[in-house]
Amino acid sequence: MRFYFLGGLFLVSSFGLHAAPATIDTSALGEDGGASAGVGVTVSVATRPYEDADDAVAFLPYFSFGVGDFYISGLNLGYQLTEDPDEFAAPEVELRWDIIAVPRFLGFKAEESDVLLGLEDTDYSIHAGISASLINGPVNFNAQVLTDILGVSGGTEVITTVSKAFSFDKLSLTPAFNLSWQDSNLVDHYFGISAADATAERAAYNGDSVVNVGASLTAAYPFTGSLLGIGAVTVDQFGSGITDSPIATDDAVTTATFGLVYSF
Repeated sequence: MRFYFLGGLFLVSSFGLHAAPATIDTSALGEDGGASAGVGVTVSVATRPYEDADDAVAFLPYFSFGVGDFYISGLNLGYQLTEDPDEFAAPEVELRWDIIAVPRFLGFKAEESDVLLGLEDTDYSIHAGISASLINGPVNFNAQVLTDILGVSGGTEVITTVSKAFSFDKLSLTPAFNLSWQDSNLVDHYFGISAADATAERAAYNGDSVVNVGASLTAAYPFTGSLLGIGAVTVDQFGSGITDSPIATDDAVTTATFGLVYSF
């Protein structure tokens, strides 16, 4: 059985509605199609947009491997649709299509703060859809259309990301910027307040579609030939469709993720 590492921020990383963990670019583990795989652990600390809610902390496993056209990077699953990426415009630029599935960790428990008391707890979910990537150009460009496949929110989002990798001896740094559009179903599930749940301190609110912006910086450093240190810091700035909600007191969330991956 042939295993190969297949990672990269431009393929499977997603921004938008999440609390923790953040997906980390681990492309320094090996070249696409090379004979390597990895397993590790990450810890994420994320601020929360909900009033009086504590920061979220998560310890999670991390995987980097693939079989045939299927792969996993972090906790994201993917299937490469294009066996040989098509040349696009300039000869070195390639267009690649993937099907991806991405966990969504944003949510709250009603007992977390007074402003949330009486609301129904939200659930984590999985978003899945199509990903298109332009790679090997001056920058990498990725566009994703994802929908909630578990029916938790019934929402859909569109995410566009521009990233660029830089190498400094052993250290790899990848800054990225994105725009994400999220429909009203997605926003309403996490930030809406029904008339039945409205109180004197918490007005009713119907979540509206929103455009958010985000930025991240990802780092990878090989301590040994087999042990890789990884880290990422992301900032997501919410649009008015979220910030107008009476339970969203912060207009941005920041997530810091660190981990160790053993490659073999």
